[in-house]
Amino acid sequence: MMHRALQIPEILQLIFSHLAHDELATLLRTSGFFFFPAASQLWASVDTEALMCLVNLFLATEEVKNPTAVRLPSFPPHLQKKMHPELTQQQTSKRNFSIASRWRRFQMFAPLIQTLDLDLTNGCDEEGLSEELNDDYAHLSLTQMATLTRTSALLPGLRSLHYTTLEAEHLNNVLLFLAPSLEELYVKTFHYDDEYWGNAEADWALPVGCLLEALPRQCPRLRRLALAAHMPRGSIHLSTVLNLVTKLAFLEYFECDFIGLHPALLGALARRSGLQELRVGYYNVDILGEQVAYQIVCHPSFPALRSLHLAANQLIAPVFLKLIPPQLHTLQLDVAAEPFTDDSLAHLSSAIHAGQPHLRALSLTCRDFDYGRDASVSFDLFAPLLQIKSLTQFELKFLSSTPLDLADAHVAAIGGAWPALEVLNLQWHDRLSTGSGGLADESALTLGALAALATRCRRLQRAELTALNIHLVPPPPPIAPSRATVELRLTHGRVHVQPELLAAFLYTLWPRIQMTGTFISLPHVPSPADVSDVPPPGGTEQDRDREKWITIRGMIASMRCQQIMEARKGAPPESVRESFEPKYRDHLLSPGSL
Repeated sequence: MMHRALQIPEILQLIFSHLAHDELATLLRTSGFFFFPAASQLWASVDTEALMCLVNLFLATEEVKNPTAVRLPSFPPHLQKKMHPELTQQQTSKRNFSIASRWRRFQMFAPLIQTLDLDLTNGCDEEGLSEELNDDYAHLSLTQMATLTRTSALLPGLRSLHYTTLEAEHLNNVLLFLAPSLEELYVKTFHYDDEYWGNAEADWALPVGCLLEALPRQCPRLRRLALAAHMPRGSIHLSTVLNLVTKLAFLEYFECDFIGLHPALLGALARRSGLQELRVGYYNVDILGEQVAYQIVCHPSFPALRSLHLAANQLIAPVFLKLIPPQLHTLQLDVAAEPFTDDSLAHLSSAIHAGQPHLRALSLTCRDFDYGRDASVSFDLFAPLLQIKSLTQFELKFLSSTPLDLADAHVAAIGGAWPALEVLNLQWHDRLSTGSGGLADESALTLGALAALATRCRRLQRAELTALNIHLVPPPPPIAPSRATVELRLTHGRVHVQPELLAAFLYTLWPRIQMTGTFISLPHVPSPADVSDVPPPGGTEQDRDREKWITIRGMIASMRCQQIMEARKGAPPESVRESFEPKYRDHLLSPGSL
């Protein structure tokens, strides 16, 4: 007899949410009572491969046992289980399904899908295997399904759709999934140069236009809309986008990269009372003559906006920020110039501080396309940002050929200004890989910057730096080690000290440190066929640095495991340190010797 608790749908849903796909497939075959709740959990979120498996349930003409037991040998076993709960290896009688019977089988599972990630840049071939850029099979399959869904959506319960494609003709497949229940739509396409792909702009114009026309009619409850079409910026779809923005009454998030900062579109968006997130612009668009139009069409502006991602040049960005009320929580700026001047950077920083003093997360990307400037840019130009006291996440990407003057004192100032900082990301061009940019003085940024963060930012969760050039290990600061798990991510790190010294220092700062990044990841092990083409390990300076960092990460993990084992025994902290190996213990117990 079944326990009464299992007869409560909410409890079943909670239990099934912790089960793997294989376990859910087993429950489907266990009891008819578990069929619907387990199938709903199993099919709630699918990808391209799983969708093609479901579509093949209708299109395939395989000989099968009976209408309730289907075997599709062309698909992997784990997808066969997900496709049908009663797959079997025996076939006692053979006959073909009728179209009506196959369609009923398809409709058994289609309404259960709520989230779909459809990537036609990496589809399934006719053998059910993934093949890069083989999207014809998926496209043709969906085209055949369209003959049965001319008046209704293919997946009537769909709420979120992520769609990626390389071909303009494949964009029409999105129309199959436009259901009244759809709340989130993210469409990402790629536009190629005419030199290689013919009249690409004309090919994309019609499918994009049809999609924009259909959205307000077929998806009236759409809340989040992202159109990353990578098309040339222009106004060919301006009126359609304006109509779309006006009719979507529940719109909360909007992204469109092919209209640009058009005043009419900004005016329509500014009047949306429920719009909370906005992503617009392109960093090399020059529309200085329309500054006055902005101020006319955008007043009053964006009453509910909380997150803004703006890409513009250095003159447009400060003007645009003046139109937004001081209410943003998240601001992402992608600013470009040819070149940046000290005055423009200082003016931009002041505009951010004056216009949005209550920010919680700030991301600033500076793209400088000038290659002739010799002088460096000082981090002091961004000093006005330090007056925003509520920041918990800060990201600065200085993608310029001009060197950046960044030192330990600047990182210490960041820690002093934002004691509640949780995420810090400082990026610049690595001179070793790009041949330009970098830091004005690489020796000015040392482990002292990490010590300052550990001392002043006790809530820090992630610190990301482009590079560290370590020639000296300073004494650890006289503070209690942080109990938080801190992720340290480096793009490159040059180590000129003993690994155990650096491991002991980092462990003293953050005992739960996790070192990540492609540079610190384990090296790729080549297959026997290409061993002769791979240089020997440690053959370059970068390889030797990588090996040192991997060793350091292993040393920190060893100390952490030792601490956990001793703590479980009830040992005091002093004896825990004494249990370490001498090469670690000497440095941890005698900071002055570092």
